[in-house]
Amino acid sequence: MDSKQYKSQLEAIFDKSNMPVCCIDHELNIVYRNAQFEKIVFKNENSAHLKSYISSYPFYNRPWIQEQISRKCWRHIFTETFDDAGNYSMHFIVNIEKLDDRYVLFITLSEHRDVTNQINNPAISNLAEELINNIPDNIFAKDKDHRFILANKGVATLMGKTDPAELLGKTDFEFFPHSLAKIYCDDENRVMTTGEPQFGKEEEVPDANGIIQWYSTTKVPLRNEQEEIIGVLGIGRNITSQREEKEAIKEAKRMAEMADQLKSAFLANMSHELRTPLNGILGFAQFLRQESLPTAKKAKYVDIIFYNGKHLLSVINNIIDVAKIDTGEIFINKQPFALNPLLYKLNQYFNELLDNKMKKDVNLTLETSFTDLMCQVYSDQNRLYQILENLLNNAIKFTDSGDITLGYRTYNEDSLLFYVKDTGTGIPTEKQEIIFHKFRQADDSLTRRHGGTGLGLAIAKGLVEILGGEIWFESVYHEGTTFYFTIPYQQKEEADISEKPVQLHKKWQHKSILIVEDDNMSFKYLDTLFRHHKLNVTHADDGLKAVKLSGEKSFDLIIMDLRLPEIDGLEATRRIKKVNNKIPIIALTAFAYDNDEQNAFEAGCDYYVSKPINKLRLFEIMNKISFK
Repeated sequence: MDSKQYKSQLEAIFDKSNMPVCCIDHELNIVYRNAQFEKIVFKNENSAHLKSYISSYPFYNRPWIQEQISRKCWRHIFTETFDDAGNYSMHFIVNIEKLDDRYVLFITLSEHRDVTNQINNPAISNLAEELINNIPDNIFAKDKDHRFILANKGVATLMGKTDPAELLGKTDFEFFPHSLAKIYCDDENRVMTTGEPQFGKEEEVPDANGIIQWYSTTKVPLRNEQEEIIGVLGIGRNITSQREEKEAIKEAKRMAEMADQLKSAFLANMSHELRTPLNGILGFAQFLRQESLPTAKKAKYVDIIFYNGKHLLSVINNIIDVAKIDTGEIFINKQPFALNPLLYKLNQYFNELLDNKMKKDVNLTLETSFTDLMCQVYSDQNRLYQILENLLNNAIKFTDSGDITLGYRTYNEDSLLFYVKDTGTGIPTEKQEIIFHKFRQADDSLTRRHGGTGLGLAIAKGLVEILGGEIWFESVYHEGTTFYFTIPYQQKEEADISEKPVQLHKKWQHKSILIVEDDNMSFKYLDTLFRHHKLNVTHADDGLKAVKLSGEKSFDLIIMDLRLPEIDGLEATRRIKKVNNKIPIIALTAFAYDNDEQNAFEAGCDYYVSKPINKLRLFEIMNKISFK
């Protein structure tokens, strides 16, 4: 671009502008000046002074221009005040720009008349004050003794004042804790001593209510006309929300990494917990195939298989239960029941378990508060049993010798307090906050001594809360732990504590039963069970066959698996009941969720049994069925 083109562009932009503009090249030739520049420099009453003075400025000098170009200093401001009263000043703003292979000086002028009057003009002063007070950042200035000489409304609000004037002459020590005020003063001393600014320091600043805020604070030296440092000028921006977002992201990342570690640990743990009993079941099942195996050994191996099968079922049930608790699908069935017999069962079972685990040095005792005749309560018996079972399993796991105590007492007029106390290893203080977390244990390492899924205590906590109670614990490392929980308590009339072994009533002998089951092993178990009790068994392995057989033959009972090929057990039940509403149907399913029972009843089933089949529960239901 040549000088003419450059001048043409400048004319188009600045000819009608009120800003005084002039452009000279590196040979000090005036390339362009607009009317405003002409008016101020050449037609002004001080034009002679200005015209002579402009040529004396450093920028009107070839060596100076070359020096700035070599130093890459492109912008400069020069100020001159005229007449003895100091009522007239001029700012020369010089920008050095490259035009093709040449440099030009682009000069603008800022004229100020009656400087003193302008500074003291109330309108100007109010405008500046309004601007400072409405800036969202905190702006302040302090003298060398750290006293406020300027503060905007943001600073005043932070310190619990309504008027910034209330801060003037005061220091941070009058508003902040001594330790924080000293930090702020040390920073200011450093700025004033070195002359080096402090840029964007992130620091804690408590507000008037003591709530910690985070600020990014910049402090620069405050100088007088002689360039002497007389204090500091500061600006602080509240970055609390940004800081919290950053911390939230950091915490989310930490939690994600922890979750990944927990997932890996959980999968390794679950693999161990599932494979261990399976190894016992499959291994000893192979031994049973030996024809020459003595009868005593056969009985022993069967016991081992049964024990490992129960353990495997417990692991699976725990996984299902924790999922049901998380999704709110746990079904609570409150009924009156005798509390003491429930605890007697637990006590007997876990004493046998201690013998099986070869923990002869552990003594389990039971403490009851009610008499056997006055121990009738209203709650969910099965869920209470499950809670205590999990707590006792946990106590036995971590107690190699000493005592375990199971008991209860009244907590207040409408709550019972249960407790399981042990003299085991106790829980380290740093691990206590995670004890009720899913898949977590006091020892999460692969080398831990004690097994388990890490779900028992999480399930106990979930069930206690669903029952309307609270759970907590007290523990001393290497001394033992006591778990407590409460449940709402409604005492009923005298309890019937008599227990009779459940046997299938003889009325079922020679009765006809239809078993609708597609799994051959499940059918063989039921077929063997019922033939032993002299029942006539018919088999259907899908829903359509069941409907067909029920129409062709008269049955006294149908046991209906719910998951079947062709049509499922629910639809088969609907069709059968539509034709014969009087035939009793027991739903049978391996599904784990409580709404399965509701769905079965809505389809027309009369009773419900879950897999694995509890023989005594099945007999109990069958004994309720009457025949005409």
